[in-house]
Amino acid sequence: MTEILSKRKKRKPAIVITRFTNEEYLMPWWIQHHVQLFDHGIMIDCGSKDNTADIVKEYAPNWEIVRHDDKEFFVRDDIQEGMDYERLYPGCWKMTMNPSEFFCTRNMDALLSSLEADGVMAYAPHGINMADPPGVYDADELTYDKPLVAQRYHGYFEKDRTRSSRFTFTYPGIERYRSRVLHCFEDGNFKDPKLCGNGIHYLGYPFSFPMADALILWFVYSPWTDAIIQRRLNQYYYMPEKSRARCPYPKDYATLERDVEMELYDTVDLRTKKEYQHIFGSWPFNDNLDNKHRHADFNSNQNIFVARGSEESLVGI
Repeated sequence: MTEILSKRKKRKPAIVITRFTNEEYLMPWWIQHHVQLFDHGIMIDCGSKDNTADIVKEYAPNWEIVRHDDKEFFVRDDIQEGMDYERLYPGCWKMTMNPSEFFCTRNMDALLSSLEADGVMAYAPHGINMADPPGVYDADELTYDKPLVAQRYHGYFEKDRTRSSRFTFTYPGIERYRSRVLHCFEDGNFKDPKLCGNGIHYLGYPFSFPMADALILWFVYSPWTDAIIQRRLNQYYYMPEKSRARCPYPKDYATLERDVEMELYDTVDLRTKKEYQHIFGSWPFNDNLDNKHRHADFNSNQNIFVARGSEESLVGI
C-alpha cells in the first residue's frame, strides 16, 4: 500500500478491481489499456483454466492476482468480496469492472485531480455498448499491438437505446443506464439493488452522472469473432447454478442471435457522436470517417455470426 501511495503526489492513487474466468482473448487488450490508467489492480481469478493470469503477470507484474475457486459463490457474495478489497485501500479512487469493460479518458491524472479539486467523491461515465455491424470490419486485421478501442468504433450510447436487450432501472425517479462508478468512498456500498442495479453499476451513495470526461466501452458484441461468440455463450455456464435464474447471459445460439439483433438496431458510427469525439477526437482512426457507416441498419438477412462453431465447445453442454 505504501508503494502505491508513493507513486502519485498530486492526486489520490486509483485502484481497479476485476473478476475473470478464462479471459485470455480480451485480457491482452484490457490489461495493456488499464495498466496505463490505474496505479494498482486487484485481479480476482475465478477458476480460470487458460492463460489469463499469465497475461496479467506479463503486462502488470506488480498487480495482485487473487485465486478464487468457489463455483457456488452467489452474485451478492461476489459483490461483498469486492467491497472487502475496496476497504483495504482507504483514501484511494476505486473502480470495479469486468474484462469486457474499458474505461476511457483523455488524461487520467487531470481527471482525478479535477474531481478532487471540486470535492467530488464519485462519478459515473456514459456507458457505450460496442457492436460490430455485419460487413464493416475484417476480423483478420485485429491485433494485440494496437488498442482495441482504436480498432472498433461502432456501438451506441446507453442513453440513446431504443430496442436493446439491456436493462434500465429508476431510483428514485431518475432513469439510469448501465455504467460503472469511479469513487473514493471506503467501499461502494453495493448492497441495495434499487440503488445499485443488479450488481455494481451504481453506488449506494450519491454520485454525479454522467461524467463528460470519461466513457465506459463495453465489448460484448465486439469484436464479433468466433472467440467473442464463445465467450458470450460460456458466461452463462460460468455462473453458479443458483445464480442462473437471474442471469442475463444467453445460454444458446438462438438467444444470442436475438440479443445481437437488438444491439445492432441502435448501433451507429460512434465517431459522429460529440461525447465520443471529446474523448477520442485526436485519435488517428477518425481520419477516415465517411458517411458509409454513419448508421448501421440491421438487416436480418445478413450473417450475424462469423461462425457458429460447435455447441459441444460450450461449457456445460
